[in-house]
Amino acid sequence: MTLSIYTNTRSDWTHNWFTEIPSSITNLNVAVAFITQYELLVNLANSGKRIKVVCRLGYPTSPTALLELNNHPNIEVRYFNSKSFHPKLYIAQNSSILIGSANMTDSAMLSNQEVSVTIDIEDDKFEELELTFWRYWADSNVLTPTVLKQYQKNWNESKELIRKLRELESKLSKSIPEQTPKEDKAVETYRKMYQERETAFNTIRDIYVNYGVRKAPSLPINIEVDLFLSFIHSEYAKKDSHHNETVCSESATIELIKEWLNSEATHLHERVVPDIYPTLLKCFGSEQKITQSSGKKLVYALLKLNAFASANRYLSEDRAVEAFLTKNSEKDIKSSLAHLLYFGRDRIKTMFDLDKGNSKNLSGFGTSSIKELVGWIHAESSPIINQRTTTALSFLGFKFSSE
Repeated sequence: MTLSIYTNTRSDWTHNWFTEIPSSITNLNVAVAFITQYELLVNLANSGKRIKVVCRLGYPTSPTALLELNNHPNIEVRYFNSKSFHPKLYIAQNSSILIGSANMTDSAMLSNQEVSVTIDIEDDKFEELELTFWRYWADSNVLTPTVLKQYQKNWNESKELIRKLRELESKLSKSIPEQTPKEDKAVETYRKMYQERETAFNTIRDIYVNYGVRKAPSLPINIEVDLFLSFIHSEYAKKDSHHNETVCSESATIELIKEWLNSEATHLHERVVPDIYPTLLKCFGSEQKITQSSGKKLVYALLKLNAFASANRYLSEDRAVEAFLTKNSEKDIKSSLAHLLYFGRDRIKTMFDLDKGNSKNLSGFGTSSIKELVGWIHAESSPIINQRTTTALSFLGFKFSSE
């Protein structure tokens, strides 16, 4: 076992641990109270590492640092705002752990008198510390643009009042709940599951885009990537119940992309491009289109969704439409779908509301159908997420919380 100590004296800068992480390491997990230094993590993410960060919202954590981290496709950010959250834990997966006194700040990395030590994978505490991080990850909240905007607002109002730190922390406690209220726990769980799947989807999308070849350039890229994942689902995931232990390498993913690009893709050329996508846009492409379409026309269009069609696979299209309209009024169908697609300020909360039984709920229109419809209609900003894509992403090695 090799033990290294970082004290920011005699050139043993805490900064060095990050810059010396081997290129073979693909995942870095960070649980730290305060973040102002984001460049180290962004540089690591730019090199292809996937990073999970749990931090505390409170001075001196910088809104700018959070924005830079949250906007990076290889970085996922969650938060606490409790004053009791105070770890400094950095885990280079399957390699080493840095633990000690150093926050993710410039001074902690280079100038403060800090004491941090490394633990390598052979240490019997390595696994215990990894489990500690995963408990933090499970209990923290996803850093949404709404939360970050509120944090920035509080910060701007109080940046000249650092001496009144308690006042700043009081504002944060009131505007951003320290703990998710009981009634919102289910929403936060839903948000976490969506974040995991969205991050995985975007990882594959970036590999696809960087490869530089399109099979259907007339479609939004997210739809083409969804069709690629459907190919993986049909050709591999359904036939192999064993999921890979690690995320599929970029080179292996590219080989699968090549195979997909060379396939006939009859469904793409005969159904998706001329029929499915135009039909969905014609019915759901705007609030006005939803309002002007008949209930029957809307339900026939919903049957273009893989998830909704699968849920009704034992019925003919006519019987499926009739059954859905029996369970849901035309007024409720239009109102709920318009709200889902065009009126929810928080799209994930809106999806949850439609899915889990409030007044906007539609009987027979479940989790995968909801997420899939949002992905088709808002393909420029949202991935298509359903059980089929989740299974394909799992086959590629991504691990998800169960729905």
